[in-house]
Amino acid sequence: MGAAILSTIGLAQEGRLLEAVRRALTLLEATEGESALRLLNVLGACYDLLERPEEAVGCYRNALQRCGGDHDQTRRKVLVNLGVALARLGEHAEALSHFDQARVLAVEPAQRARLEMDAALSHLAMDRLETAGAALFRARAEATRAGHTVTLFFIRHNEGLLDEARGRIDDARAGFLSLLAEALPPSLEAATLLALARVSRGPDRVAAARRVLELNVDSDEHAIPAAELLAGALEEQGDLAGALVATKDLYRRAEARYEERHRRSLDLLRVQHEVSTLRARAVELAEANARLRVLNRDKDELLAIIGHDLRSPLTAVMMIADRLQDAPPPAQTVLLGTQLMGSADRMHRLIRQLVDAHEVEAGQDGARSELDGASLAREVVGNLDPIARKKGIALRYIGPETLSVVGEPRALEQVLSNLVDNALKFSSDGTVTLELQPGPRFVVEDEGPGLSDVDLLRAFGKFERLSARPTAGETSTGLGLYIVQGLVRRMGGRVQASNHDRGARFVVELPGG
Repeated sequence: MGAAILSTIGLAQEGRLLEAVRRALTLLEATEGESALRLLNVLGACYDLLERPEEAVGCYRNALQRCGGDHDQTRRKVLVNLGVALARLGEHAEALSHFDQARVLAVEPAQRARLEMDAALSHLAMDRLETAGAALFRARAEATRAGHTVTLFFIRHNEGLLDEARGRIDDARAGFLSLLAEALPPSLEAATLLALARVSRGPDRVAAARRVLELNVDSDEHAIPAAELLAGALEEQGDLAGALVATKDLYRRAEARYEERHRRSLDLLRVQHEVSTLRARAVELAEANARLRVLNRDKDELLAIIGHDLRSPLTAVMMIADRLQDAPPPAQTVLLGTQLMGSADRMHRLIRQLVDAHEVEAGQDGARSELDGASLAREVVGNLDPIARKKGIALRYIGPETLSVVGEPRALEQVLSNLVDNALKFSSDGTVTLELQPGPRFVVEDEGPGLSDVDLLRAFGKFERLSARPTAGETSTGLGLYIVQGLVRRMGGRVQASNHDRGARFVVELPGG
């Protein structure tokens, strides 16, 4: 990741700003810590150079939120850049606040000199001239201590701007001329010539303005105001033809600048859209992969169920069939037949659960109709009573003789059968009740071990087995309650699990008839 960040910084330094923006936006998704701060700082600087100060401010604020109180020097750089961006937006008071915070973190004289200089410019913009002068005095002292010549050039330029603001035009002009005698960076030379043109008159203004235009600096930041000054100066001198030419040049430059900014904005929007699209696709892929992992886990669970729960009854069927071939006595044949039916019933119940789970997930709705919930509940109790008697459990129906319910007959029968079967499976004695209440509400209660806190959270999950184990060696696929919830929701109802003072309670609420 470090090499990728350095590559991004290199792109920005080479002026390949859009490529740097694309790279930074892409890397941010997988970056944390100081690396993320550096990327956000680079991204903000790119937006600054692309003349998008609002987006630059957003990046810098994001970086500050991420770094908290850590990474002091990276934080200092971000604070400085945020202050400069806010100053460009005219938010000088807030800019000064960030400069003050950065000053506390500055450890080198050159760093403090830059901060004092930036603060001076904001004070100057707010017409706080004395405060600006004090800041420039401190900046000069720090830059001199650091021996930082280029910073001293900028400080001298800003001192000239301060003299101009104070109305000391001759001092400002002398300062700019003295500075221009030095070997200045092109951008500072253009800025100083422009400042000199502002404080000059007549031929001197014309010469200074023309010199700005001859520099052909990359940005029109200085060229357009220089062309405007040149046109005005030539008109004052009576050179109307020259003023007309200068005015045409001004409009040409302004139009070219507008077109360039418009093109950059479109290019930037295209880059942001591309990255946003890639991010959306990445999210879709991540979600698809998550679904595939779930499906793969379900497949493994299904294979485990088939391998374990079907293998035992199938083995029993094969053994019984083999023994039947030996033509045993009739009584033994009856016993073997009973065992064969039991094994076949276990397989049938398992297969039915797998099919029901598939129907729930496929969203296959059945036909709803009005039916007698009491009659259906008594039927379920009657069907499962032999299992209850075999385990010594009293299975009872409690409720009215008749009560209208709207639902799917087969689905409701499956729901009640699963809940009562579960109650019997996890009980060793006592009573299991299926109660029908007005609402309508079906309540199944047992006197088993109840549900743990984890069970209550996960009871209706697919392949989720309860912490308690079946009391007579019955199989548990973890699908019964999952199917219950799916079928109940399909019928427009809801199911809840809880404990009562003697065991577990499941409540199914459905629309009434």
